[in-house]
Amino acid sequence: MCSSDLAIYTLSDVGSRVWALLQSPCSLRAIGATLAAEYDVTEDDAVRDALAFVDDLASKRLALEVEGL
Repeated sequence: MCSSDLAIYTLSDVGSRVWALLQSPCSLRAIGATLAAEYDVTEDDAVRDALAFVDDLASKRLALEVEGL
């Protein structure tokens, strides 16, 4: 790893919650259901936003997809 690979990321409250949920393998549908229960958002919107967030994490090699969830 070289110094150009180092970065610090700051997450919103919701981003931090998704990050915490990702510590155990879970589906995006489960993340969406949790976010809908905890925040004023529909489950479909939560899933869509969580997917975009996780895709962004994956593009930075900060998250990996686990098959079968």
